Amino acid sequence: MNVKIARLKKHMTQNELCEKVGICRSFLSRIENGKDGNVTKEVMLKLASILETDVVALFFE
Repeated sequence: MNVKIARLKKHMTQNELCEKVGICRSFLSRIENGKDGNVTKEVMLKLASILETDVVALFFE
């Protein structure tokens, strides 16, 4: 599973998720498209928590 799939399963828009995590939408878009390898551990943990999954499932599977 990736961030986009997890977000859609939670019926969240990019803007909603960005507000909860504290990142800009363009950064989230790059994460969802696998174009940004500079995601901090803190952002990974926040995304996993909000999307109710774990970091490994979001970023490494």
